Amino acid sequence: MPSVPPTANLLAFEAVARRRSFALAAAELHLTASAISHQVARLESQLGVRLFERSAHGVRVSAAGQQYLERVAGALTAMFTIWIKTGKPDVAMTANGLLAGLVGITAGCAAVSNSGALAIGAIAGVLVVGSVFFFDRIKVDDPVGAVSVHGVCGAFGTLAVGLFATEGGLFYGGDVDQLVSQAIGVGAIFAFVAVTAGLLFLGLKYTIGLRVGREEELDGLDVHEHGAPGYGPDILAGIGEGGVGTPRTTLSGSLTTA
Repeated sequence: MPSVPPTANLLAFEAVARRRSFALAAAELHLTASAISHQVARLESQLGVRLFERSAHGVRVSAAGQQYLERVAGALTAMFTIWIKTGKPDVAMTANGLLAGLVGITAGCAAVSNSGALAIGAIAGVLVVGSVFFFDRIKVDDPVGAVSVHGVCGAFGTLAVGLFATEGGLFYGGDVDQLVSQAIGVGAIFAFVAVTAGLLFLGLKYTIGLRVGREEELDGLDVHEHGAPGYGPDILAGIGEGGVGTPRTTLSGSLTTA
């Protein structure tokens, strides 16, 4: 049996999903069906998920496999977006795009098509970049882009079910009922979190306090709380020699001045 790299398997099986023909995909890469099946089974075993499944219409990417499609789409669009905006293909922002794609597909992984998953991931990758810069501009302290990834892209992914769901989605012949239901869900979650988290942070503010001192902020809580830096010297130093007044790259891809 020939040794087939996992990438070749994914390409072949993506052709299967597109053409709904196992034989066409195998012939395209000059592989036998058994060789493809064996190698993909190995890849699925390593990942611990099933990437493909059979349906009445042939072979399709599974709900778990769609999460990988969307991660790739989110990472690529985030990388190109930050590249266009700053002139550099920022690695940290690309990683945030990957996470944004994963978050974006979570609500609809079992309800959307493969192309819908790619579209949601691609949009989430662009959205997370714009969101990170927006929150930086209004001076929200979110150095890792968590609000953008999990909040903004999570809300978008939930709403996207009402657009991209193959049954009832607006882009697939449905009406606005599903979209309205998704919007109500997003609003309800936002209200619950705003009240409960607001009460929690108010309690912290008036008891132990929300912020640490300037020294702890500059050195990092990893050092003061755990006795060791959480990041390597290249990240801590940022650009130049390091120290006060030196720009440092945050995990969200933006620059801060220590």
